[in-house]
Amino acid sequence: MKRLTCWLLSLAAVAMLASCNDDKTNVPASVHDTFAAMFPRATDVDWEIERGYFVAEFYDAGSDTEAWFDASGKWYLTQIESYFLALPTAVRSAFAAGEYGSWQVDDADRLEHCDLGTLYVLDIERGARELTLCYDAEGNLLHAEPSMRALRAKLLP
Repeated sequence: MKRLTCWLLSLAAVAMLASCNDDKTNVPASVHDTFAAMFPRATDVDWEIERGYFVAEFYDAGSDTEAWFDASGKWYLTQIESYFLALPTAVRSAFAAGEYGSWQVDDADRLEHCDLGTLYVLDIERGARELTLCYDAEGNLLHAEPSMRALRAKLLP
C-alpha cells in the first residue's frame, strides 16, 4: 500500500510539473523580445498560455504583474497589483458613491491597455456575491463583470 501511495504521489507531482508552462522555448522570440523591452527589471518570470495569448506572470518594482501578448509579440494588456488607497481619488470616490459602495473591496489592480490606456479594477464582494469593476482614470464605471476573466474577455480581441 505504501508503494502504491508513493507511486501515485510521484505521478501527481510529474503531472503537475508537466502542466506548468514555464519553458521559455515554447514562447516565440518575438514575444520574448517585446517583453524584455517593456519590462527590463522583471524578475521571477513564469509563462503560460491563456485563451491563445502568451501571459507572463512576474514581479516588477515589487508588484505582482501579468502581461498579455499575442504570438506575433504584440502587447495587449498589463495587470499590476495595487492597493485601493493607491488608486486615483476619482476612482475611489466614484466607487464609494456608486451602487457598489457598500461592498467590500477584496483586490485592486491597475491595467495598462494597448488601446484604452490606464484602467483601474476592483474585485469586490458582498456575502457570496463577487464582482469585478473597471473604471477609467476619471472614475467612470466602464464594466461590472462577474470575474476578472470575464473582464479580460471584454478587453482582449
